[in-house]
Order: sequence, then C-alpha cells, then structure tokens
Amino acid sequence: NLGLYYINSVEMVKENGNWYITGFSTHPTSEEIASVTSIVRKHLNNIKNKNVNEALKYWKAEEDTEYLAAQRKTVEELIEGADELTFEVGEIEFWSLSDPHRAESAERSTYAKVKIIIDDGSKISKYKLILSRQYKKQFEIESWNADPLSISQLY
Repeated sequence: NLGLYYINSVEMVKENGNWYITGFSTHPTSEEIASVTSIVRKHLNNIKNKNVNEALKYWKAEEDTEYLAAQRKTVEELIEGADELTFEVGEIEFWSLSDPHRAESAERSTYAKVKIIIDDGSKISKYKLILSRQYKKQFEIESWNADPLSISQLY
C-alpha cells in the first residue's frame, strides 16, 4: 500500500537499510499469470501454425461489427506473415476496471494487458493483447491493439 488513495502491489529492493520501489508487481507466482500466459501462448501458437479457426474464434459472432472485422484483420495479417514472424510474450499487467491503476492483486483483477513483441527479421512491432474475465470465470482474449510506444513507431 503506497498510502493515500493509491493502493497497489509494488516490487521493492532494500539497499543500505533503505527500501526503494523498483516497479509495479506483475504477480509472477500467481495462478492468474500462469493462466494468462498459457492462453496467450496457445493463441500465438495458433497464429504461428496458421490454425485460422482457433486463432480467429474470439472475433466471430452472429452479428458482425466493424470492431470484430478489425480484430480479425489484425490476426489474419499476422497469420499471413507467420512464417517470417517470431513472437515473444512480454510483461503482463493486471487491471481492475473499477480502478484507474493496476489491480492490487492478480486475484481481484478483471483485465490483463499482455505486451507482445513481434519480430519480422527487419523490424520489431509491439502490440497489447487484452484479456478479460469480467462477467466470466476465466480470462479470455478480447482484443489486439498496436502499442502506441512501439519501437517500430519510434524510427
């Protein structure tokens, strides 16, 4: 607890008798991190192996929308170039929709933001894969978003 109105889990290090905040906790030993990592790796493997039905299953509905079409397009483009792409799962953040900051604990989170690094051999792109368990028992992939601070956008 950082006091005042901001409650969060932080990682700290003690140096010369003083404690220093080194970052926000990603809850590396939680059941949630294991679950989210497994879901994301399975999804990325489906893209890499061009398993179209499994890779696109999150964005199929009786009534199609622009949002669903845009999500499918992102994944279809990744499938198309999958032979040249390498995928890396980066930091996983847990959020609670009711709070304007990361979740205090992974157990109480409703969303996970997973940083995905994609290398095509000539450039690196970063994406955020959003998972939600709001109104659900377990996390499920919700969306792909280009990371606004992507390395590829800095050059």
